[in-house]
Amino acid sequence: MTTDNDRRVESNRTLWNEWAARHGDKAMAATVKRLQPVGSTTLRDFEVEDIGDVAQARLLHLQCMFGADTISWSRQGARATGLDFSEEAIHVARRIAERLDDPTQFHCAEIEEFEASHAGSFDVVYASRGVVRWLPDLNQWFSHVARLLKPGGLFHLNDTHPILKTLREDALEPTPTYAYFSTSSPSRIPVPRAGSNGQAAKYLWTHDLGAIVTAAAGAGLTVSRLCEYPWTERELPFLQRGVPAYRWRLKNGELPLHFSFKAVRPRYETASA
Repeated sequence: MTTDNDRRVESNRTLWNEWAARHGDKAMAATVKRLQPVGSTTLRDFEVEDIGDVAQARLLHLQCMFGADTISWSRQGARATGLDFSEEAIHVARRIAERLDDPTQFHCAEIEEFEASHAGSFDVVYASRGVVRWLPDLNQWFSHVARLLKPGGLFHLNDTHPILKTLREDALEPTPTYAYFSTSSPSRIPVPRAGSNGQAAKYLWTHDLGAIVTAAAGAGLTVSRLCEYPWTERELPFLQRGVPAYRWRLKNGELPLHFSFKAVRPRYETASA
């Protein structure tokens, strides 16, 4: 039976396909240019440090979009696979890998479909930047993450801190406006359709940091590290550029604006795990 969330996810998929089709050629040219030099990467230092040596590790990048980070993990020595629900995004990612003569594999599927045939296959599962708010059911998502990992496998997530999502993006000063704590219903945000007078909608779910980490633990993962950072990669009016240049901070004071955590699937699991 099709649920309301199924319809919302399908609306989001339609939008991502439209965005990928519209911006794919430009994104491909920019990504190829950025990654063509030997040793170039789109990964951040803290991600590489947090995950560690991935040489010959099987790594799955969830919600990979155009796959720049996925390819960058391949360059770190991983046998990397990118997964996304947008057919158009995966089409672009494959074209980028082909242009770079890169072996990274890309698959278009929902996580539950992919997990059915790849359970216990990965040493590392990775998700980064712009992931959490698109997830209608954290508990379900983390259960798939846990089953995709090999026993002893590592999960790493880093994303915009939920605190930042409470602030108005167009304000000149940080202005708390939106809910912080998890809500049962998503926000419906109208989105103009390119080349027409019509509108689509994207659906975003609110998940507080406690709910995110608790969902990981509830899936049987052992959380080993949680970090909150006073910067974000988003350029907003109430922020100023920091160091490195991609990090933006409050002009006055500090709030957590980005977070990361890692968790491990235990090597030995109880029957109830």
